[in-house]
Amino acid sequence: MSEVTFTCQACGKCVTLPAERRGHVEICPHCDHYVDVPEGPPKVMPVESENTASAACGSEQVEGLKKPDAESRSNAQLWFEVIAVLCLSYLPYQISSLIGFFHGYARDSFALEELWQIVQACQTTIPLLLILALTRESWSRFGIVRPWWFVDVLAGCLICLTAFAARRLLLLMLPPTLWQVSVPLHETVRPGTAGECVLLVISLAVGAFSEELVMRGYLIPRFERLLGSTGKAILLTSLLFAGYHIYQGLVPVLGHFAVGLVYAVAFCILRRLWPLWAAHLLGNLFCCLPG
Repeated sequence: MSEVTFTCQACGKCVTLPAERRGHVEICPHCDHYVDVPEGPPKVMPVESENTASAACGSEQVEGLKKPDAESRSNAQLWFEVIAVLCLSYLPYQISSLIGFFHGYARDSFALEELWQIVQACQTTIPLLLILALTRESWSRFGIVRPWWFVDVLAGCLICLTAFAARRLLLLMLPPTLWQVSVPLHETVRPGTAGECVLLVISLAVGAFSEELVMRGYLIPRFERLLGSTGKAILLTSLLFAGYHIYQGLVPVLGHFAVGLVYAVAFCILRRLWPLWAAHLLGNLFCCLPG
């Protein structure tokens, strides 16, 4: 029987799968985490020789021990990495949001503003992807797995609807006095031409991926390790996500906190980044496109 035997990147146990699954993302039968099946020519593993398979798996484990992993680094090292990522990908947006809260935003050109949003998102996404590559951890740990577009988009629609309902429910529970003191701090500018609509969609797609990569894909696994709790990771990332939107006022921030909770819980269940990206993009489109 033609099989591939390798070590699970999450639990370190031996996994044997059919050789045609090489290069795919599968679920480990021991820990139920997503694993990257090694690529390469298929190996023929004789069924009667279990020692051969054990030896092959053992060699993979020895090789795997050489790869740096989150578990092999101290909490101090991981906190340093997390703080560096937050300074790179979160602090500039937070400062900009606070400036918008107190002084508002000056919008000179819709196209230039959207282009600048794309540049800012790339300044976050590209360095973070390089950091993840340098850690040599499995991409599946951060939800970056082979996309299943139909399933991911369908799941994204369900997540978006759930987030909208959670946000609506939370806002309905707020006292009327809070609504009276919460005034809009900026005016939403909508695209006026077809070209501006296309540019806006690209900007929203790039921005949504950047935020999800940071907030859910990177920070949740890191906070789970550092705080020792998935619940604390969900709560903290939701607070940080709400902080992105301080410039919109208190009530919208509370609404985004509810959305962040739904997104974080969905990521912890699915461990896939693409449905979260689809949900985030859909939510932004509903808010920003004309009509």
